[in-house]
Amino acid sequence: SISRAAEDATARDRKGKTLSIGDRVRSRWMGGTRWWNGKIVAVLTASSVDIRYDDGDFETGVNSRQFVELLEDSSGNTNS
Repeated sequence: SISRAAEDATARDRKGKTLSIGDRVRSRWMGGTRWWNGKIVAVLTASSVDIRYDDGDFETGVNSRQFVELLEDSSGNTNS
């Protein structure tokens, strides 16, 4: 398994994209239906991460089925 301490550790999102600490994501808070923007702050395993959301909330052990890479265009609009 990948150690939380490994700063170069990676996880895959629900689309199979390889992501690492510092990458921006959209995630379903607590597995709900709404998507929220945030940043990966720790990689726990290849399919589980900790996310700090833009509104300040924090969630640990987020499964890869619940997040995708956050894409921003040049005007700052987000989509995924």
